[in-house]
Amino acid sequence: MDKWFLVYDDPFAKQNFEKAKSKLETLQKVVTADGIHDSHKLCANKSLTNRFLVLDADCDILESFSYTHFLNELSTEKKVFVFRAINPINDLIYGHGGIKVFDKRLFVNNQGVDMTTAFDIVPVNYVTNIHKFNSTAFHTWRTAFRECVKLASGTVKLKNVKDDEYRLTTWCEKFNDVEYAEYAKLGALAGREYGYKNKELHNINNFNWLKEKFKDVS
Repeated sequence: MDKWFLVYDDPFAKQNFEKAKSKLETLQKVVTADGIHDSHKLCANKSLTNRFLVLDADCDILESFSYTHFLNELSTEKKVFVFRAINPINDLIYGHGGIKVFDKRLFVNNQGVDMTTAFDIVPVNYVTNIHKFNSTAFHTWRTAFRECVKLASGTVKLKNVKDDEYRLTTWCEKFNDVEYAEYAKLGALAGREYGYKNKELHNINNFNWLKEKFKDVS
């Protein structure tokens, strides 16, 4: 299975890649300037295997990570397998920011907003990493905004409404004493409002649009 480390603008990409590669020796780096969905489609096009694994650049893989355990959690379904990650801002543990396994055939003629809104997903109860997105004010705000838009809008495939409501509330109300937590709050509240009011969500994949929107709060 091909393994991709997806880099856009994360300031800790280098150290996260080196740590992940110590666990996944054949991991390859992909640098992209595209949106979320197009970046994953790029990985699909590069893959020589039907299935491929993706880590985002803000993925801080756990020392306890076992690739054997990881593989044992997969089934033969042609779906997206989403592993769990730890959120350092609010202690949520779920698929947001976790390692994902895709079948490249899913990307044919698919124009979804992103991975949770485009495909059927299989949540996997194995924690693989810390989702260390709070690297700058903008990265923290952007991540919180995007996730809360999706949770508030109800566009996640195979969603569990009760789980989504709990996660959205936690994003908006719980903040650990860690760096840039205040920007997580600003992003979460703005994302919740945007998600409630809008059904057209493709802008949340447009990094330039997100930068402009961040100027309103920075």
